[in-house]
Amino acid sequence: MAIVLLALNFSNADYLFSQKADYKASLDELQKMLPAAADSKEKAEVCWRIARAYLMLGDAAEGKDAKRNLFAQGIAAADQGIAANPSNYKCYMWRSANRGRDCQTKPLPQQAAASSQILSDLETILDKLGRTDYSEAWEALSQVYIPHPLKSDDAGISYAYMAALKIPKDEIRISTLVWLANLLYDRNKDASDREKIIKSNREKYAAVAKSNTAKYAYFEGNASVPWLDSSQKVLSDREEARAIIRYAESKYNSRTGKTPVDRQDYMELVKLKNKWN
Repeated sequence: MAIVLLALNFSNADYLFSQKADYKASLDELQKMLPAAADSKEKAEVCWRIARAYLMLGDAAEGKDAKRNLFAQGIAAADQGIAANPSNYKCYMWRSANRGRDCQTKPLPQQAAASSQILSDLETILDKLGRTDYSEAWEALSQVYIPHPLKSDDAGISYAYMAALKIPKDEIRISTLVWLANLLYDRNKDASDREKIIKSNREKYAAVAKSNTAKYAYFEGNASVPWLDSSQKVLSDREEARAIIRYAESKYNSRTGKTPVDRQDYMELVKLKNKWN
């Protein structure tokens, strides 16, 4: 995989975003950096970060109009990045994320129309650009599939497994693990039914698939997972959901340098754990 060498230094903008959760300050710095981008690749690197900052500001804004205005600016920034460098997968990611949030502010008929655009962006990342290592894209795909009336919930769970197993080693990402745990808890299959699902998945996963998104729709049960012993028998959905929560808690407690988002996510984990007990 080619490494992109950049002249611009993103360390402060990224620090403001991740460590301080000061999304406005990060955005201000990025907007100043944009004219200094030396080439199309650098421009795209600035643009996806701008789109990400607008997403977070939109989430925090009060009122639908304010939210939609910020999400629209996020989409425009991602569009600008894609126009500069169509191979920058993070531009598609943050465009899809802003589209998704904007979609939630609209009536249901308009939401249905927007979901095809969101899926197109995610499929570009995972199929066209082949970035199967990108956890955020798998999680977003899972989040599209689960509520979609024409998509398989089991595929959504398989995508959630991919998201959980592709979390970068330097990140905690409790929210991703909690998403998978919640899906399993709500599906609530017993161990016998899960064995049938996993057996079927293994047969389909082993077959030749037309695309990554088609293949990994059957990923559940096809990889060892860090929250279970490899020799352990198939658990029920809720037993594994609780194992994931224990793993996420352990992962959080063993890490230093936690971000504001990590701490917020941990509070949600504690609430969920107490609810399930």
